[in-house]
Amino acid sequence: MPHDALQTALDAFAETLDPELAQAFAALRARREAGSGDPHSPLGHPVLQLAGWTAQATGLDEPETVDALSLGAAFGYLHVSVQDALIDDGLGEPAATMLLSDRLRARHEALVRGAVGADPRYWTEHEGVWARYGAAMLLERRLHAADQTLTAVEHSQILDRSMPLVLPGLAVLARAGRWDQSALLADFVRQVVTAGQLWDDLVDLEVDRAAGRHTWLVRRLGGLGGREALVRGLMVEGGLDTAVDEALAHLDQASAIAETLGLPADAFLAARRAGLLSWQQGLWASLLQILGGRTPAPEVGCPQEVDHGRP
Repeated sequence: MPHDALQTALDAFAETLDPELAQAFAALRARREAGSGDPHSPLGHPVLQLAGWTAQATGLDEPETVDALSLGAAFGYLHVSVQDALIDDGLGEPAATMLLSDRLRARHEALVRGAVGADPRYWTEHEGVWARYGAAMLLERRLHAADQTLTAVEHSQILDRSMPLVLPGLAVLARAGRWDQSALLADFVRQVVTAGQLWDDLVDLEVDRAAGRHTWLVRRLGGLGGREALVRGLMVEGGLDTAVDEALAHLDQASAIAETLGLPADAFLAARRAGLLSWQQGLWASLLQILGGRTPAPEVGCPQEVDHGRP
């Protein structure tokens, strides 16, 4: 979906809101551009691309359907973003946030229903994806406290907060009569999401630790022991390179699945790899400069601003 068309649709939606919700929506848009899919950003997931990729892979020649599903994905992304901003960062007046989130979800589902109809296979999975999303948001909030344990299985469950990303692709599969590919498409999205979350958690290590968000990666790298322990785990004990290698492995798995499905995602995934490696090299370069006495020490996990929205 072209950027201008997306902005026009969001402007039209804003005009349907009462003044208080319109103000909250404007603030949300100011914090992030919906579904930009920037492969050089840690959480630059393919929000707007997945429906088109899946249509191309299945041979579904319905541009209007693809545009409607891509726009529906953008509204779903914003629904998640406004909730995430309130829960994680305390941004937004709670009542307005709740009501705006409802409006965004309603628009998301209206666009999807117009494209996919009443297919029971799709709508059963649609409800399940959103149910798991809600459970993941609450699980993350509970288990990130320092006095809680967080296992690898629970970390995987927390990643369900990003799985609404798969919905436009699943809608295309339902429309194209290729529901047999739904599990494989979900696995593709899971691999992309997992790689992106590893990168995002690397960038935000010290911010998360200082804010009391003891993520899976903060714990793995010794962050419960404080900032110095976290830096040691990241730089001295090889945690940075190990986490980057894991993210790259997930991108490799996504590439293999994309090839199987025929998704034209090669350029996007290659850019993800390049962006992650460039960030890693930049962090090591900063460390070498510090050791050489040429620059002040950066915060752990910088050097770029991160969009915290989860599709």
